[in-house]
Amino acid sequence: MSISLEEFNKLLPNQQRVLIAQDALARLSAGAFIPTQGIFIHLETTERILSDDKVIGLVNKNKCEACAMGGLFISYLNIKNGLTVRDAGADRWGIANAMVFDLKWEVLLKRMMEIFDVTQMALIECAFEGWSSLLERSITTTYDSVHRGKLIELRRSEAFEKAREFRRRYFNSSWGAYETATEVRAARTKLMEAILINIIEHDGEFLP
Repeated sequence: MSISLEEFNKLLPNQQRVLIAQDALARLSAGAFIPTQGIFIHLETTERILSDDKVIGLVNKNKCEACAMGGLFISYLNIKNGLTVRDAGADRWGIANAMVFDLKWEVLLKRMMEIFDVTQMALIECAFEGWSSLLERSITTTYDSVHRGKLIELRRSEAFEKAREFRRRYFNSSWGAYETATEVRAARTKLMEAILINIIEHDGEFLP
């Protein structure tokens, strides 16, 4: 993404979201990350992961797995690249000859709320996952009352069901629907592409 942080900050919020979605779509098309359900950002590397390492540097050097919000977050970090492993509060440990990095959802939520409304994040997550961790946590976690109220209202709304229907148009979650992992990955890629294109075509808003 060839734009400076100063130029990015001058854009309207919806223009920022479009730019982030365009970058995420380009990364997805280039195979820079693997669309994966149930995680935000996960990578394994043979290099040592240090607390002061930039998260975007790790992601750019190592193909990672990411959900829809994780893919958007990677593109967000490509512009606002100051997040370190320490700041991310990430889980990291060694397995065999590799180091593992897992981004905590709380960090993604806090950072992405600078640009995306919490209900938009929940709809995007629901369209990709079939459910939303934000909605599941809306009753029990300590969101402020405004955001908590928005999520509770969304849970009862038609938009929530539309997001789930959007997913079903691109991904079949029935047991045995896909014979190979390659087929599953291809279907998840098409689903994520559809989500990102929807955001771009609707001027920075996901409208399932």
